[in-house]
Amino acid sequence: LLTRPIVGVVGIFAIMFMVQVVDILNRVLSAEQGGLAERLLESTMFVSDASLQGAELVRRMAGESRRHCAALAGMVTLLGGAPASRRLDALSSDLHFHELGFVLPRVAAAEAALVFEYRSSASVLGDVPEAAKLVSGMADAHEKNLLQLRKLIGVQAGARA
Repeated sequence: LLTRPIVGVVGIFAIMFMVQVVDILNRVLSAEQGGLAERLLESTMFVSDASLQGAELVRRMAGESRRHCAALAGMVTLLGGAPASRRLDALSSDLHFHELGFVLPRVAAAEAALVFEYRSSASVLGDVPEAAKLVSGMADAHEKNLLQLRKLIGVQAGARA
């Protein structure tokens, strides 16, 4: 007779825990959707010879972002939640008609913010290994992109000097 209420309480805590996990994953999904790489592909950018490598990196980053969004939405759905809807950062509306090299430092700052979001989220998802592994792997990909962006920015700054 006493096990039924205890099981019910345990079930409620399990549901509350999964709701928290879904909220964390949706926060990461929203951050990913607000990234600048895909927005750059949607905008009209001037790409000089000096920023051709940057254009290729941005294209690759946008593709990764789409895959990350799909994987995060899939994990949220698997856990019984509803994926966050896509939101666009209004501050990214001014990306049109700039030279890509001019915008890359801003992309690097946004990528650094994504790395922070992913790393802080992965640290609290440890009790859900599949979600933690997914988020950690995405953080690694963003860190790699950030290093490449910083290298490109340094090369372009050196070329202007």
